[in-house]
Amino acid sequence: MARKRKTGPHAPEELSDILSRVLSRVEKPAPDQMLQIWEVWDRAVGPQIAENARPAAFKKGMLIVTVSSAAF
Repeated sequence: MARKRKTGPHAPEELSDILSRVLSRVEKPAPDQMLQIWEVWDRAVGPQIAENARPAAFKKGMLIVTVSSAAF
């Protein structure tokens, strides 16, 4: 049985969608951009994800995120 997705202002969002919005303001990764990601990370991904995942680096224009476990 397929699960219906919640809709509305409090519906969960895909992490990739959140990061796309946050990173869309960034043209090219620069050293100070990592600081910008840290400034908005908790707010952008929410407390549960922020507790288990952290931005680690930019590599070839991609944000690398470390997670607390592979299951996360």
